Amino acid sequence: MAIRLTESGRKLNDADLLEVERRYQIQLPADYKSFLLQFNGGSPDKPLFRIKGKRAYGECVHYFLSMSDDPDISFHKYYERYKGENNRVPKDIIPVAFDPGGNLICLSVGSKNFGKVYFWDHESETSDRNLRGEDLRLISDSFQEFTDG
Repeated sequence: MAIRLTESGRKLNDADLLEVERRYQIQLPADYKSFLLQFNGGSPDKPLFRIKGKRAYGECVHYFLSMSDDPDISFHKYYERYKGENNRVPKDIIPVAFDPGGNLICLSVGSKNFGKVYFWDHESETSDRNLRGEDLRLISDSFQEFTDG
């Protein structure tokens, strides 16, 4: 991977990731699993990224979520906050990082768009469950493409 991170979490193993998949009844894309095994979250040295189809780099990753208990950076806490009772992001979308403004970088774990990476803009969030997903913009077709870019 062309990315470097600081402040990464504890070293993970395959059993840790199997537990996450079992706990949330999801399948994580292989490239995201590799990222977690290598880094387990962290703050990127090159935080800027762009939404697919845009020319300029206008967004940035503040922190990639880690499998930890720290509520500020925990995948589990973010999953519960955005996927729990409120179900603020669509069903097959999970949070994997956040920007300084409270927006999320998300990953599709659904069969239709499996592995695609999206930007979730909380300013565009709707309370209408039928419109969930309107606040998502495609960043890349895979997690590897996203971290390489």
